[in-house]
Amino acid sequence: MFDSGRFDSYSDFAYNVGMARTINITIAGPSGAGKTTFIRTLDQGVATLSAQARLKHEHWLQSANPEEIAEYNHRREKADFGAIRASDALNIWLYGSLAPSHVRHLLAWEILSMGSDGTIFMLDSTRPDTFNMALYTMRTFQKMARLPFVVAANKQDLPGALGVEEIRRRLGLPEGVVIDPCVSTDKKSAQHVLVEVLTRIVKRPAR
Repeated sequence: MFDSGRFDSYSDFAYNVGMARTINITIAGPSGAGKTTFIRTLDQGVATLSAQARLKHEHWLQSANPEEIAEYNHRREKADFGAIRASDALNIWLYGSLAPSHVRHLLAWEILSMGSDGTIFMLDSTRPDTFNMALYTMRTFQKMARLPFVVAANKQDLPGALGVEEIRRRLGLPEGVVIDPCVSTDKKSAQHVLVEVLTRIVKRPAR
């Protein structure tokens, strides 16, 4: 049984998981919200993963079809995914989703949601004009797969950034939904958001 509190670090989370594990996290949100920057800030590179995780990744590369390989290379060039070896027992993949303005976004979202363990919904706190698109992203992803998630209120370091409670009010989100203030260029801030969603993944009731 896990403690009801929040985990404070990757290692704390890994200790409570109690087994070797690879976790897939999707980062979704409107264009310009900071998804790619968030991933770049946390990415340690595939080479840092455990031997088992690297082997699994290499096996996928060998068995993937040409279209999947092309998408993989495209995302690698754009830094739309990252790898973290959080501990000897915990490997984390970060996947940036297509923005909702992209013509193929629904198909891409469906594929990501099927393989994901949790979602970080990211929005630009200085751009309330994008909040409807952020809300659409959240609702659509949750219809596809009801996964543990947090909302990252990004760009809190910029002038005009709305506070968490004002964002909650404008989005109409209940108190139970975690909205984490975030600066995606800051590693500690990005790690805090990631640990928030990891906490919810491990505490999720068994299905």
